[in-house]
Amino acid sequence: MRMAIEMFAIRKAAQLITKQNIVELEENLALQREAIDEEDTYTYLQHDMQFHRSLVGISDNDMFVQTMINIRERMFYQAYTILKKNPARMLLSHEEHIAILNALRTGNAKNVIKQMDVHFEKGRIELFTP
Repeated sequence: MRMAIEMFAIRKAAQLITKQNIVELEENLALQREAIDEEDTYTYLQHDMQFHRSLVGISDNDMFVQTMINIRERMFYQAYTILKKNPARMLLSHEEHIAILNALRTGNAKNVIKQMDVHFEKGRIELFTP
């Protein structure tokens, strides 16, 4: 459900993103980087989840935003499981977030969707690889 919501929302976000949204996402990425440098998985995940909620929020769809809030514990657990198996995934995920933001800056919905798909696929591989 999360992937379907985010993939739809990111397409809309590519059309609606503002300079203020970009600044807020950049600030979030800086906080993610601080958590990575401090090897603070919990704080990193808080910022990671906020990044994704912010992307959905840009789409201006209240139902999607509420659904993301409702599933946040499940999202946190899955992400925590991935990062405990592979702590280096924090940095890789952060780099993927940067690629998503860079794609959003261009407004090219196809590239934004491609970057989000790469991000989700790598997470799925980590989650389901023993």
